[in-house]
Amino acid sequence: MLDAYQIPAVKTLIATTPEECSKAAAGIGFPVAIRSSATTSPTRATSAASPSTCRSAPEAANQFTKIVERVEAAMPEARIIGVAVQAMSRGGYEVIIGSKKDPTFGPR
Repeated sequence: MLDAYQIPAVKTLIATTPEECSKAAAGIGFPVAIRSSATTSPTRATSAASPSTCRSAPEAANQFTKIVERVEAAMPEARIIGVAVQAMSRGGYEVIIGSKKDPTFGPR
């Protein structure tokens, strides 16, 4: 969606296995940030496993496993999609946007 409105954003890929994580990180180029991606309370899941900076494919695969284990331990109810592998930002702002359907505010 950000691309459609020409809003610059760092390249982000979702990985569901350690192997996908290492390939995604290598494809983006090092260093990368790796953080959890969960559908249940994503903010809490992210705080349970703070982002890791990785500088190699083996390190990315290892961090995938560690992040998933930390989220599962902290939030057993979380449905973990995998991890987000992101290019390291060079300045700018980090903005987190969430949304929710609410019967009071719409949509109607």
